[in-house]
Amino acid sequence: MDTIIILIIVGALILLGIFLGVKFGSKGIPSSTMQQGYKNALITLVIIAAIFGLLWSVIFFGFKQSSGSSLVFSGVIIWVAIYVWVIISWLRNRNIAGKILLDLIPYPNKTLALIMGVLFIILGFSGTYSFTWRDSEYSWLISSLIGLSFGIYQIFMSFSHIRVHERGIMAYVDLVKWEKIESFEWRSGNQQAYTLKLKYKGRLPGFMREGALPVPVEKKPELEAILEKHLNTIISSAQNSA
Repeated sequence: MDTIIILIIVGALILLGIFLGVKFGSKGIPSSTMQQGYKNALITLVIIAAIFGLLWSVIFFGFKQSSGSSLVFSGVIIWVAIYVWVIISWLRNRNIAGKILLDLIPYPNKTLALIMGVLFIILGFSGTYSFTWRDSEYSWLISSLIGLSFGIYQIFMSFSHIRVHERGIMAYVDLVKWEKIESFEWRSGNQQAYTLKLKYKGRLPGFMREGALPVPVEKKPELEAILEKHLNTIISSAQNSA
């Protein structure tokens, strides 16, 4: 029961952070960009939920753990995998991205992410994430590590940017290489920014290969010149070969 209560509290904090981020951290971001972001988030959540269910089944039925323990172990495994992937991706991408050509925008929820990051770390060191390890001599260490991973991720994201590099577009931690972009188009925005809609190459269905980036009005001409130089030739060649 304690495990379920703690999970509810942590989940409520995450949902609160998402709500505050959408309400206060997305000001100036075009609705067309936000809509694509919601769509991508929903697709990601469905995939994570499927993986979570598979992990839970393996731990519950295969290793004969309790339902609560299986829930916690599954969540920790998924989070650690995401955390490690983000750090490795960032380290790899920053080394191959090349020099910065244009800095578009910083992370829109910077202040909120910093607050949430510090909060997660405090909760970790207070032993909140001990869960089913409460009776273990390593419970405080485990809770601290989980809190640090959550917190460092949030703090790390708060200092990230959307930037255009020599090799592609760095969307916070993910580098979209020029040769991976199938097409792009401009969507209407607001007084502060436009939306750059991207479609990526790949074998997945089209709706799973789309992304959208906010582009400040004053930076659109400079970005158009960069896209003209790096993308038009690639896209034209791909269309001709098809």
